[in-house]
Amino acid sequence: MNVQRSRTFASVLKRHRDAAALTQEELARQARLGVRTISNPERGVNKAPYRSTVRQLADALELSGGDRGEFQASALHPVEQSWCGDQAVNRAVIGLNFAVNFLREDAARDANTPLEVMVRQIDYLVGRAGIDRVGFGSDFDGVLIPNGIGDVSGLPKLMSALRDRGYDDQALSKLAHENWLRVLRKTWGE
Repeated sequence: MNVQRSRTFASVLKRHRDAAALTQEELARQARLGVRTISNPERGVNKAPYRSTVRQLADALELSGGDRGEFQASALHPVEQSWCGDQAVNRAVIGLNFAVNFLREDAARDANTPLEVMVRQIDYLVGRAGIDRVGFGSDFDGVLIPNGIGDVSGLPKLMSALRDRGYDDQALSKLAHENWLRVLRKTWGE
């Protein structure tokens, strides 16, 4: 099932549900969730549902590949229409969280998650928000990180994998630090 991309979890959920020809009640039953767990996000009441809920919905909708990735990304990183405004242009950066359960489609806590998963996430975020709006969010404070990174000393491995994917030195500098510095300077008024 190939559904047109949308910007919010509410829109993505509704479009996939409609494409599957399911009512909210039918989807709730198939996902073993309450009907409000479907209706609240579709109305925008809950913009970032639990990962387990998103996984159950994706399974019930039989989403796979890019559709599943888009569905999960829209739930974890809601991108509202306001991204077109000046505030987003001047200030916003999405940080890639290195926690394996945030990176993986199945949300498994598996340290053997390959670096390729991180590279695909960066590709997705850059494709949605642009190279000037994405950076490393690392989160080295106690989360399970892919063995390929391990700790801050593993960042050159990620940079190398991104370089192999086609990111040049300027793009890598933006991802590693320049985008964050721009946001901090604008926020602090420097």
